[in-house]
Amino acid sequence: MIAAQFTLNELAPAWQKDVANTHFSMPENILLMYSKESPWGLLADKDLIITDFSVVKSTLRSKNPERKPNWTGLYYDLSADVWTITYQKPIDLNGQHLANASFDVALGSLLSDLTQKKRPKSEHIVLNTKGDLIAASNLSQDSIIERSTLTSQTYDEPLYQQLSHLVMEAELNDTSITLENAVDDQLLIIDKIAGPDWWHITAYPLEEIRKQAIILPLQLVAAGVGLVIMTLLMTYWLIQREVSKPLHEVATVASLMGQRNYQEALSHRAASIEARGEVKQALDAFKTMASRFIAAQNDLEQQVEARTEELAEANRQLDALAHMDGLTGLFNRRAFDRDLEAAIESRKPYYLMMADIDEFKPYNDNYGHEAGDRALKKIADCLLERTPLKVYRYGGEELAIIIPAAESIDKKLNELREAVMTLAIPHDFKTAELSILTISMGAATIHSDESAADAIRRADRQLYEAKKAGRNCVCVES
Repeated sequence: MIAAQFTLNELAPAWQKDVANTHFSMPENILLMYSKESPWGLLADKDLIITDFSVVKSTLRSKNPERKPNWTGLYYDLSADVWTITYQKPIDLNGQHLANASFDVALGSLLSDLTQKKRPKSEHIVLNTKGDLIAASNLSQDSIIERSTLTSQTYDEPLYQQLSHLVMEAELNDTSITLENAVDDQLLIIDKIAGPDWWHITAYPLEEIRKQAIILPLQLVAAGVGLVIMTLLMTYWLIQREVSKPLHEVATVASLMGQRNYQEALSHRAASIEARGEVKQALDAFKTMASRFIAAQNDLEQQVEARTEELAEANRQLDALAHMDGLTGLFNRRAFDRDLEAAIESRKPYYLMMADIDEFKPYNDNYGHEAGDRALKKIADCLLERTPLKVYRYGGEELAIIIPAAESIDKKLNELREAVMTLAIPHDFKTAELSILTISMGAATIHSDESAADAIRRADRQLYEAKKAGRNCVCVES
């Protein structure tokens, strides 16, 4: 009991808005409940034996040897005065039934909606997967209250008996199915209700459908004939009233509307025609429509302008994401390839600098890849702080910068190299003298008549020379 109480206090508030209440019931006739809205346990009879009723009884080992969780059928809770279903999960330990974790869902309004008759001769029935009756349009709620859950053994109404047998025997798997004559002279529309696994069945007499199939076309024909006669009479009356001139005015305004010349349609005035009756209403309606179209068009233009700006901003953000490296915040290889091609095509003087973190593999191998990622991020942030130029992550621990030739290349690169040294990131597994992470750089001019691969190859060659010269240095092509 104490463990159950602590569990309710800890967990039940999380879903108190989704269920009526949360509780533990125990075979020793114990009930612990959490609810801010419906503490019906306080209202229950003090002599109530909860295991005598179908809800808790369905969890006993004698009634549920498989020890499976279950949804109860719908029942009327006398203490809480609500229609409800209960979900229960038996909790056993070493073959002993300790408790049931459970909650209630109040379903009075839902069942009223499900079983409300949409047509006079239709019937709506809700069954569970065992064929037990949950609710029905041909059975009052008082009857279900009186009998609690109704089964094929306790309720012998013919339609229910046939539908209960159908649910038990037909192996319905689809969430929605239509059957004709599965029950005598009835069209059945069967829908699966997720959650408690109920079946909502609408039974409609086939004779009524056949009757409607005959009556409805006759009604449509009669309505069509009446509409034609009324139209002819109205046309005759309008002609007799000699409304040709007002109709011409209507036609003019309609033509302006058809041409989407709403402003002129709104300001159009007939010089010598005094429209009356329906013609005046038509003119006023056209002009009202023109006014609304103008307002709608202005609003649409504003919306299009706003959406266009939003789309442009989204595209800018998307483009940035597509060209940024997720770990370092540097530009990625895609951005590097694009910008290098642009630099070559511009025919302006640039240097391509390729850099490599010295002996980074031993660092990763000994400190771990997470430490390697942090170190790479620190070096990337350092380079970004020290230069306004774009810095690219070429791949792994390789970095690149495209530098205008006007820059003092040797000085600039050595400043960046020394800035990385000032980070003093420890590296006790280096073969070089300094036991911190350092960076080697190689740079070569970009020629306007070469390919990107050639420029990269020459810059890489200078990087190799820097590595060969002992690392932690800069080599620039003569």
